Amino acid sequence: WGAMQRLESRMLKSGVTVANPAEWPIVEGVPAWFDIIWSNLLANSLDHAGPNARIELGWEKLPTGYRFWLRDSGPGVPEKKAASLFYPLDRLSELNAPRGLGLPIVRRLVEAQGGQCGYERASSGSGTFYFTLPLTELSSLT
Repeated sequence: WGAMQRLESRMLKSGVTVANPAEWPIVEGVPAWFDIIWSNLLANSLDHAGPNARIELGWEKLPTGYRFWLRDSGPGVPEKKAASLFYPLDRLSELNAPRGLGLPIVRRLVEAQGGQCGYERASSGSGTFYFTLPLTELSSLT
């Protein structure tokens, strides 16, 4: 919720709507890191989805953990760039390009908690950013 609050004014200015699930699972991890993960994913979507986009947040339970995701109505990431999304400074050769540190930070914080992250391109052209977290003693109670 902290990520949503910090980015609220940007969302309002760009006309973005955000859909959230009614409930979220309880998972173990570092709360400040979860805040950074969601902040970076949301900011990335705000930067690239375009005005009046729709952002959808969600989760699903997997046999070995949880999968959290963000999808938006933007154009998605070109297939040739998708493989390097979570690696730092992949755009240094492009003049005035963003330096691309948000998604590498997401990857590092997710992996430090035993999870993985990635991007899936949809047939419609848009895409879904996701991260997984393993089941733990606390999360298996929910």
